[in-house]
Amino acid sequence: MEECMSEAKRIHHFVPQMHLKMWKKPILYAYNKEKKIIEERNPKTVAKGKDFYKYPQLSKNDFTFIRLLFKNLKPPFNNITEEWIKIFEVSSKLLNYAESNLHGNKQVERELKIMRSNSIEDSLSIIEDSLKKAIDAIELENQVYLKDQDNEFDLYFGICLQYFRTKRIREASLNSF
Repeated sequence: MEECMSEAKRIHHFVPQMHLKMWKKPILYAYNKEKKIIEERNPKTVAKGKDFYKYPQLSKNDFTFIRLLFKNLKPPFNNITEEWIKIFEVSSKLLNYAESNLHGNKQVERELKIMRSNSIEDSLSIIEDSLKKAIDAIELENQVYLKDQDNEFDLYFGICLQYFRTKRIREASLNSF
């Protein structure tokens, strides 16, 4: 097996650093809830949580339940949601299979731990890249880019996704079950 080149990402940002960096002109200010003050901050130190995107092993019933939650979405959001569910379903099946059949191999166990820790954060970075292109187009007033339906969709999807990945919405969703 090829040697692992990455480490498990334990600190996950629920507001992408690229968005935070956009506000750093020249300094990023953030409100510290504990101290109740506004202070200078580095984008790496705000809007983050330890293992924020870490998820448990999911069963077939879990995926059935998740599909039921999103069954009334209209196109194209229903298709996108189903694709995301399939990605996590396949990766979950692979991880579950590997974890139950490859115990004892320390390198495999380490790789599985890294995959489980990083998979959501890595997937979100792909969407963040598309959203950044759309935001850059807005800043440059690039109407051609924004009139393309796929690019327009990337912008709307990225904004919606960002709303749902905030700490408050995540906690409210988890507490509603």
